[in-house]
Amino acid sequence: MSIHEFIVWLNLFLIIAVFLIQTTYFAFLILSVKSIIHYIRTRRARQIMETKQMQFVSPISLIVPAYNEEVTIATTIKGFLQLNYPDFEVIVVNDGSKDKTLEILIENFQLTPMTKTYSKKLDTEDVRVVYHSLLYPNLIVVDKDNGGKADAINAGINISKFPLFCVVDADSILEEKALLQVVYPFVENPDEVVAVGGIVRIVNGCKIENSTITKVQLPKNRWAKMQVLEYLRAFLIGRIALSKLKSLLVIAGAFGIFKKSAVIEVGGYLTDTVGEDMELTVRLHRHSYEKKKKWKILFVPNPVCWTQAPETRKDLKQQRDRWYRGLVESLWAHKRMLLNPRYGVTGLVGMPYLFFVELLGPILELLGLILIPTLYFLDLINFYFLLAFIAVAFIYSQIVSVGALILEEYNFRRYKKWSDLFTLFIYSFLENFFFRPLNNWWKLLALFSIRKNKKKWGNLKRAELGSRGYKSLS
Repeated sequence: MSIHEFIVWLNLFLIIAVFLIQTTYFAFLILSVKSIIHYIRTRRARQIMETKQMQFVSPISLIVPAYNEEVTIATTIKGFLQLNYPDFEVIVVNDGSKDKTLEILIENFQLTPMTKTYSKKLDTEDVRVVYHSLLYPNLIVVDKDNGGKADAINAGINISKFPLFCVVDADSILEEKALLQVVYPFVENPDEVVAVGGIVRIVNGCKIENSTITKVQLPKNRWAKMQVLEYLRAFLIGRIALSKLKSLLVIAGAFGIFKKSAVIEVGGYLTDTVGEDMELTVRLHRHSYEKKKKWKILFVPNPVCWTQAPETRKDLKQQRDRWYRGLVESLWAHKRMLLNPRYGVTGLVGMPYLFFVELLGPILELLGLILIPTLYFLDLINFYFLLAFIAVAFIYSQIVSVGALILEEYNFRRYKKWSDLFTLFIYSFLENFFFRPLNNWWKLLALFSIRKNKKKWGNLKRAELGSRGYKSLS
């Protein structure tokens, strides 16, 4: 084979690979449309449950792992305590914070040490003190030695007293009925459902009063604005479609609810991976098939958790590095599931999607973006190769992005201003030339840091969430 023939075949391979990846996203868009239509049609039944059957829902332990969260901790915990749910407890796990997180909790909630006996079913770093609040009977604060986010969640599971637990980040805000909406699949099918994820949206730019979102707005920061569209695609298309295919392999660490007995049965969260949320979800699927259980892991698009997005290039790079390394570690730990019929649709659809689309996709797309235009300008390939790549890499992906915006506007309408939607549309075009290539480059770099900083918390800069709204600190 000549060099020219090799170049032609290489370019053809890249174009076909990117085309198949974008086709997967388009197919997911179609599935998501059908799922959301069904969700809207059954909304009335859920509303009846929320108003008339609240006494039948299972109590929930809300676990909030916290490390150096002095900026947001008081506001977010006050918001969690105001949730509309009949019976729940809030367990804040201070994982050896080096700032004033614990002091702020003690001061704002009048904490006092308590003697609490519990069964340590999951191994964790030593617990120093367990506090309870004199102001809120359902608030518990655990102060423990530092062990990482997964270790903190395991400590919260040990302390918790209810059959369901919900993990929420310490910089997040839950909508008032979020727990009622996300728990609905457990009410419908309590024997089989073991985990449910809700949608995560970006709080940057929103107006906040008394720990509640009062006005949804786009962030002013360009980095955060780019991520709004990214989150819409990930949750309104990716998560909904994978849930429909019974292959949802990620419950977002910022907002997910689990059956405690199932999580304990599989050994809790692993502490030697940066992607503890994905790894646990994959392990639940794997255990279900290996032990011949009928466990279900679902996604519900309406219950909303608002979380902070990184507003600097450094913080965003750090976050994406951690996410991608978590993906690689989860795939490697459960590689026997890939294309293995023993694991049903999860092994034949979910795992291949993670491997070929989420893991290899960004690298192939980046390679095509660099190689194909370069070879064209060197006159080594013709114009039709370049045109084909532009069509599949940009135009096809634009259709998917616009589809996500249509789903958002038609079904949820969180962004009331047309100018916000128009801005997102413009960004969906601009991201192809800057944000996506940069994001893919960061993922490529993450491959070389798989073994680094496995147990470290994300060190992202937080912003104040107070009565004056979201106040950026970047």
